[in-house]
Amino acid sequence: MSLFKRIIGLEQKVEQPSEQPVADETAAEALVAEAAAPAAAEEVTEEAAEAENAEDVTEEVAPEEEAEPELNKPLELYKVIRKKTEKSETVSRTQLLFQPPEGLEKEDVTALLDSLNGEERPEELKDITFVKGRKDVWYYDGTIMTPHYAELYSMIQEKDLLHTIASVARSDSHLYPLVTSFRKLMDVPFRMTEDELLGAEARFMLSPEYEDIRTVTASNGVKGFYSTKYLTWAYADSLHEWYEVGMDENP
Repeated sequence: MSLFKRIIGLEQKVEQPSEQPVADETAAEALVAEAAAPAAAEEVTEEAAEAENAEDVTEEVAPEEEAEPELNKPLELYKVIRKKTEKSETVSRTQLLFQPPEGLEKEDVTALLDSLNGEERPEELKDITFVKGRKDVWYYDGTIMTPHYAELYSMIQEKDLLHTIASVARSDSHLYPLVTSFRKLMDVPFRMTEDELLGAEARFMLSPEYEDIRTVTASNGVKGFYSTKYLTWAYADSLHEWYEVGMDENP
């Protein structure tokens, strides 16, 4: 072998080892990366688990929402009836069922109103009483309204003209005694018109139910109703004349 070839062969031997470490280093780096990947994935999994556990702990320690206080149904019903009474009004069973107080159902109102007839009346409704009309039942607070006024107002609300006039005339004739003047019936709380009263006068004459209701007329032209159950015509006439004319002329 020539000297030149031997020199070239030696150079090749020297250069070849220099390429091998580079390949080995690349392979080593790949192995390190491959080994590190599971560890990194494990770290990510642990972080996610810790975050999830933290959320669970937050949910567990979150303060519970305060429960709303239970509605006092008898008290709510009382408030509605009391408010009506304060306005000098009664309220009917139909009205209360058709428009129940806020938070109450129709069944609640029915049960509470029915309890007023028994021993299981709620303490909140102890002052609530009622009058039975011809068409409905009417409720009011008995501490601020008299039964007589409640009855009168309820009759007016039912718009039974003859029944209202007859009830008032019989009561006035019996209790005072007094003739029920048209002027009284045209004033509050009745607010009847003169035409309505004159029409009622004619209808009384034709109704067996109201055969005791009659009229007298004072010298000033003002008419009034009375009941023959309690007053004679002569007595009613003199009473009406006195209240309409005599009292003013003899103060």
